Amino acid sequence: MVDADVQGSCNEWAALRDSVPFGVVSLTRPNIRKELTDFSRNYDLVVIDAPPRSDALNRSIVAASDLVAIPVEPSGLSDWASAATVTQISEIQEIREDIQAVFVINRRISGTVLGSDIREHVESHGLDVLGASICNRVVFAESLTMGKTVYEWKPNSEANKELTVVIKELEEYHGKKTNKKTS
Repeated sequence: MVDADVQGSCNEWAALRDSVPFGVVSLTRPNIRKELTDFSRNYDLVVIDAPPRSDALNRSIVAASDLVAIPVEPSGLSDWASAATVTQISEIQEIREDIQAVFVINRRISGTVLGSDIREHVESHGLDVLGASICNRVVFAESLTMGKTVYEWKPNSEANKELTVVIKELEEYHGKKTNKKTS
């Protein structure tokens, strides 16, 4: 896990633990593309927690990525902010066509108009949207505060099930898109 957000929430979470089930490093320099590329050669999977804005740091992160999962909350502000990220991804894809990008609906509140309409809104940006989504659940805040993963904190929770489905769908999305390009 690369914590590239100056807020440092991944590092804070790791500091709460006696041991971390995966490596967590902090890289927050705007020109980290080469470091990320070199760093990732040593791992099968690198997840980067990026800051929620479109700037030089995010541009470097996108350029070093294979798949960009854009979390979007069911609110106009989140939808509008994602437009800048989509523009940035499109610009980088002109140079590096193999970068994939997909929206992940996060903090959805079941039974609300915003919760059901967000998919339609983000689809208008021209990127795919995962079928699975993550609801706004207290267990996420609790597990973070306890320095645990949601799998450790509440292994049988709905949050755990949702997260598992999202991760599986991201893996399938990446594999399907990758296979299309090579076949």
